[in-house]
Order: sequence, then structure tokens, then C-alpha cells
Amino acid sequence: MRLRAAIDENPSSASLYNQLGDLLSGQARHSEAERAFLQAVSIDPAFVAAHNNLGNLFVTIGRFDEAEAAYRKALALRPDFAEAHGNLGGLMHTLKRVDEAERAYRQALSLRADLPGTLHNLASLLHDDRRFAEAEIAYRQLLRIQPDSVPAQLGLANVLNALDRYSEGTGVCRALMASYPMDADVHYTLATLLENEERFVEAEDAYRRTLAIRPDHHYARFNLALVLLRMGRFEEGWRLYESRNQPGLPNAARLPLDDRCKAWRGEPLEGKSILVCGEQGHGDMIQFGRYFSLLKKRGAAHVAFACRPLLHDLFRSAGDIDALLDPRNPPARQYDFATFLLDVPLHAGYEPIPGAGWLRADPERVNAWRMRLAPLGGFRVGIVWKGNPGHPNDRYRSLPAIDTLASLWDIPGVSFVSLQKGPGEHEASSVQARLPIYDTAPHVRDFADTAAIVANLDLVIAVDTAVAHLAGALGKPCWVLVSTPRADWRWGLEAQRTSWYPRTASLFRQAVPGDWSGAVQQLGAALSRAISDQTALPNASTP
Repeated sequence: MRLRAAIDENPSSASLYNQLGDLLSGQARHSEAERAFLQAVSIDPAFVAAHNNLGNLFVTIGRFDEAEAAYRKALALRPDFAEAHGNLGGLMHTLKRVDEAERAYRQALSLRADLPGTLHNLASLLHDDRRFAEAEIAYRQLLRIQPDSVPAQLGLANVLNALDRYSEGTGVCRALMASYPMDADVHYTLATLLENEERFVEAEDAYRRTLAIRPDHHYARFNLALVLLRMGRFEEGWRLYESRNQPGLPNAARLPLDDRCKAWRGEPLEGKSILVCGEQGHGDMIQFGRYFSLLKKRGAAHVAFACRPLLHDLFRSAGDIDALLDPRNPPARQYDFATFLLDVPLHAGYEPIPGAGWLRADPERVNAWRMRLAPLGGFRVGIVWKGNPGHPNDRYRSLPAIDTLASLWDIPGVSFVSLQKGPGEHEASSVQARLPIYDTAPHVRDFADTAAIVANLDLVIAVDTAVAHLAGALGKPCWVLVSTPRADWRWGLEAQRTSWYPRTASLFRQAVPGDWSGAVQQLGAALSRAISDQTALPNASTP
């Protein structure tokens, strides 16, 4: 090797050792590369490039503390070293030290504005931090430097998707498709834009093109499942929905399997035990609790449900569950089979959908809340106006504030009860002077308490949250405020009905994206009609 011969002739050349380290790094000969870089900085402790390269090597092999020290050494020697600032930012980003990463990226770009890798990393960070307008600026700066960059164009399309500028995003993707017709990620990004714009048939086609190009694209498989389930095409939808737990997908989970406990794929259950693992949100588990009855109908001798403790007392009323477990603790007994709750419809049967009323409120708690709510006269309406702020679509599905529903207080003969628990619950007490409402939050410990309150109400009005599904599971009339676009798949395509709660739920959808006023107005008119005829609550479509 000429380089080693040169080193033999010049053993005190730090530059040659640095070049050797670069060469060996490129060949993944990491130990040898480390020795070469260390020799370079041993000969010349102020060799900035070698410290930076040593940091890059340490990042590659996962020695992050040493990588940080190497980058900071390089920057101490040369504070205007833009590439080292960018590399430090990348390391901080990997370590989820987001504020430090952003500072490092911006410092690098203030020194050199033409660093495409740093610009892309900054744009990605801003996107992940939901600072979409800033991310758009970063991607457009990057595209001025690299106008043909496919990752930059896809990044821009994803940001436009997040900003609800769907036509612009689809335009970016279609332009890319002309040059890269076999790029699966281009088809996938287009599909997500079409899905969010509620162009479901076109979205289905784009997801299928993605999978034709890359059959192992699990994101496309999962999203196609959601599109099909929304359209009521359950046979293929439930089969594809299993892909949600493929490794690498967000929130992917694993069943507690061993040589004796097998994943249930629909085998006979006569005399067998089965562990059902809860997943996703509280509302998902409440909604799909209806399927436990199918396991018992198949002869299961013992059915256990591992779910969050907040649900345990509620699910004690489900007669088809023999044991409730905390998923944080290993099961105390051996099971023949295990399955995820949302896989039960696939293997036990998804049609007809089991009806409402599979849960019951605890009688003692119901009586206790009957006494608490006794002073409330008239028509009792429970309301929930916000969901989990950590949900990726919360900015669509939650109301800005309880004041969005203020016009309902103009309807005579109604007593409002707040079912809001967690984020947003403080609003109930802050609006008392203007919008009188009974605040239940201080007295609610778990979902069994909420169920007991709901049992004492005439109607529940909720955004897309667990309480809407709780009302359905209890058979209580519930009116659900549904966003447009980005409504959850389970609310389907019908304007005002859902097959999951066909007798008790009515849907009030936004007519204009982001504008709740029309839906609230329709809901108020329906509420006025309900009060005038309390023998039966009308559907949302009742004239």
C-alpha cells in the first residue's frame, strides 16, 4: 500500500496517518482506523481535521461519548469549523438532545450556508419537532443548493402534507414520479397525501404501487390497511392490519411467546387458555373489548386480558374475561396462546360486528354518582372537548377550547357535565361564571368512575376520544365531533353513522377543514330537538 510506504518514509507525518484513517474507515476497518487517527493527533494534538474524523468514526461504531469529546476538541481548536458543528449537531440529534442539535446545526449554517447534509438534518429535526413552517424554509434552502435531491423533495412533500397543503405536495410527488417511476418512497409519499386529502381510492392505488415495487414496505402495508378498513373492506383490511407490529414501525409490539405459548392464528380454543394483549390507546381497547365474547364462543377455557390498570375495574364487568393483568408484570401462569386484541377480529370473525352494550357500569359507583349529580336538573349532557395532546392528529380532532361549544349553553333545559380528564380539565373550572358545568375530574380515578358518570347522563358529546368509545360500549347515546380531514379510520365514510355504534352514535363532521362552527351548529339543533322529545334521542340526520 503506497500510503503505508509513505508513512514508513515519514513516520512523523500526522497528515499521512489522517489519510490512512480515512481510507481504513471507508473499508470498515474501524480498529485500525482508530489507531491511525489517534496516531495523527498524538503527533499533532492541534490537528483539527483528525479530531473531527475521529469523532465521525466513534459515531459509526456507537461510542457516542468519545465522539462528542472529539468534536468538541476540534471546535475548541477551531471554533469556525462549520463541518464539525454540523457533525456535533448530528450526534446530538441521534442522542435526542434536540435543543443542542439545533444550536449546532444553525451554528454550522451561519458559518457555511451551503452544507446540504446539515440543512437536511435541520429540516428533519424541525419536521419531527412539528415546526413545519420552519422545516419548509430549510428544505427549500436545501433545494436551492441541490435542486435534484430526491430526499429533499420528499422531505418538502412531507412537510406540505403536515401543513395540509396537499395539492402542492402531490405536485412535488408527481413531478418526481416522472423521473423516478420505480421509487417506492415517491409513491408512498404521494399515497399519504392522497389519504389525508380523503381521496381514498387514489390513495389505495398509490399504496399498492408502493408495495408492487417494494413488497416489504411495512408503512405502506399498514396505511393501506387503514384505508381499506375505513372503506369497510374488512377481509383484506384486517389481514394487512397485522403489519402494524412489524419491527421498525412506531409502537410495534411483541407477544410474550415461548415454546409452550404460541401466537393464536385462529386455531380451536376448546379447553385452551389465551392471553389477549391490549394495545394502542384506551379507546382502542374499549372499542375492541366487544370481541372477547367470540373467544368464549370458540370454547376458550380461560381468557386473560393484559391492559393498563386504569381499565381493570371497567373490564371486570365483561363476563367473557377470566383474569385482568398488568402488562408491566410477567404473567403468573402459562398460556396456550397469545394474541393482540386488535388481531382478534381477523382470527375470530369480524362480521357481523358485535353490538353495543358489552360493558356495564359498577352499580355501587352508579348509585354514588346518582347522588352527586342529583342537584342537576333537566337534560344531562356530558362533554369531552380535548383528546391526548400526544396523538399525532390531536390538532385536528380536539377542539381549541371548551368555548368552541359555548353556543350549546344557550339551549334551555340542559345541565352540562364535564367528562374531561387530564389535559384541558382545568377549563371546566375556569369558565364556570360564563358556562356553568359540573366538573367531575377531581373525583375520577379510572374509567370505571367515568362509566358510572356516563350511566347517569342522557347524552355524551365528545371529540374522538376514549370516552366516545366508552359511551358506545355502555350503550349510551353519544354524538361525536369528527374532523375533516384526518378523521380516524373507524369513523368510516358515512356522513353521520358508524357501523361500530350504529344504534347509539351520531357523527357531526366538519364541513370545512379546521372549522368546527358548522358541526357545532348542527349538533346544537339536534340537541334542541332531543330536549323537545326526550322519549328517544334522534339521530344526527333526524329532520
